[in-house]
Amino acid sequence: MKDNKIILVEPLHYVLQGEGKNLGKKMILLRVAGCNVQCPDCDTTYSWKFSKKDFLLSYTKEELLKEIYKINNKKNINHLLVTGGEPAIWQEFLSSLLLSLNTFFFDVETSGYDEWKFIKNHPELSKKVHFNISPKIGALKAKKFSDLKDIYILKNPPLNYIVKIVSSRKTFFEDLQQIEKLIEYYGIPRNKIFLMPFAKTREELLEESEFLIDQCFIYGFEFSPRLHILIFNNQRLK
Repeated sequence: MKDNKIILVEPLHYVLQGEGKNLGKKMILLRVAGCNVQCPDCDTTYSWKFSKKDFLLSYTKEELLKEIYKINNKKNINHLLVTGGEPAIWQEFLSSLLLSLNTFFFDVETSGYDEWKFIKNHPELSKKVHFNISPKIGALKAKKFSDLKDIYILKNPPLNYIVKIVSSRKTFFEDLQQIEKLIEYYGIPRNKIFLMPFAKTREELLEESEFLIDQCFIYGFEFSPRLHILIFNNQRLK
């Protein structure tokens, strides 16, 4: 955080949550800049791999609150989706922001490799924040975090969370070994594991989904489509 400001990679806008337990819910999307994981197959590399064409936006908390309430007043949306990049690197700023949004609920997308201190420091937020944790096992591997024991957030999990694992027909049975180790090591209920297809286009998504849905029934996992790919294909939303 520089000069009490946060950097976003796109303007605030309203969306439907495209993944996980809150699939289809109307939310205001806040996409932060920067990531300390940087997966090779990341589908939002523009959030951390900047070019001269990228237009980064800087906000103070007061400026950001003004923009959030502007959308809230027009669309009556009181759910904020915080994603990136990796929001954990901005958690000091986000802690203050979320505490100021008294009537809001929150989805936070995170890789899980950082401690989210503000939830411990402000237990009143625990019932309002839902974590979508995406550890980099499965099809999205990151060399920097290869050990299952690196997933800090699962050592003392938040009240509301799911674990999203991106997988594919080609990698599933290899991924399954990692998922089973993850479940055993952290004591994760199987119905908190959500399988998502590895896909960057609508065609790939449809091809992979049928196979993964079958595996969810076999192994007791949940399934998450990726609505943004299904609806908008591989277009980047502005």
